[in-house]
Amino acid sequence: MNYTDGSSQQISIGLSDWTLGGGAGKVAFGNTIAVTTPYRDIVGSGKTDNVKTYVYAADSALQSGKTVGSVTLPPDLDQGQFHVFSIAFG
Repeated sequence: MNYTDGSSQQISIGLSDWTLGGGAGKVAFGNTIAVTTPYRDIVGSGKTDNVKTYVYAADSALQSGKTVGSVTLPPDLDQGQFHVFSIAFG
């Protein structure tokens, strides 16, 4: 997180598996389920896989009294893929 005063803050975010391991897992990292769908698309095939799929919301505390100027995402990940659909500050 980059603030307009030139300071920055590193925030770690963990996201649960998007199908919760085919339904066998549990939501982790304090994630909140934002959206669920009854299936996922199989890319390039025009077919679907009938496994419940989740989109998560994750929050983190920002430094009080500061204004966010920009967000820098990491160049690599521990595991999997990271898709950002929205960032909100409140």
